[in-house]
Amino acid sequence: MKRSLQKLVDKKAYSELLNGISESVFDGVLKAIEDAQQNIPILAIELHRLIEPEDPTWEELVFEVTVDGTPREAFEFWDRIGGNLQEMMDEADEVTREQLVSTIAVHVKW
Repeated sequence: MKRSLQKLVDKKAYSELLNGISESVFDGVLKAIEDAQQNIPILAIELHRLIEPEDPTWEELVFEVTVDGTPREAFEFWDRIGGNLQEMMDEADEVTREQLVSTIAVHVKW
């Protein structure tokens, strides 16, 4: 059952993590996840920063999506998210593309 992901992620609660990420990129990633959902229930979405220990200037905003499904369903869901993000990048301006490529990651757990 599809549900609005905007309600699962409180932007205000994560505002410190979103530093440097445009609202349109954040909303676009949520839309890519939501559009990929199909029939796999999303239980939670958590955000965290991943910082490379050997290069403290490199960091990613990770969308960690927990689903109620089999490993195969979760992988297919992750693959659809990737396709949606690729479409988003194909249509995006250079700044948005750079943010998507260099600062955003999506992990799926089941």
